[in-house]
Amino acid sequence: MELTIIEDTVWTDFYTTAYDAYLASLKSVIRKGRPHPIIDARTRLAAHRRGNLQLLGLKRVAKLIPSAEEIKRRYETDEASTNGADEGKENNE
Repeated sequence: MELTIIEDTVWTDFYTTAYDAYLASLKSVIRKGRPHPIIDARTRLAAHRRGNLQLLGLKRVAKLIPSAEEIKRRYETDEASTNGADEGKENNE
């Protein structure tokens, strides 16, 4: 069943890409004061894909972003180790 859901998700991605290409080719996505019907179909496809991924057990996980202090500390550590290696080469010459 998982393979069937994966296959369905891949086909959904193909259709979504085709809809995106079609919508990008239009001068305007508004027709007669209303959104183009393809927009609704594309939105439903996106919801369907999201449902498939949830069925497979995939969930969105927040990426841990280091703080400015952690980045600074890492940069200073890398710089110190690089300078230490360069100094060692100079002493051997």
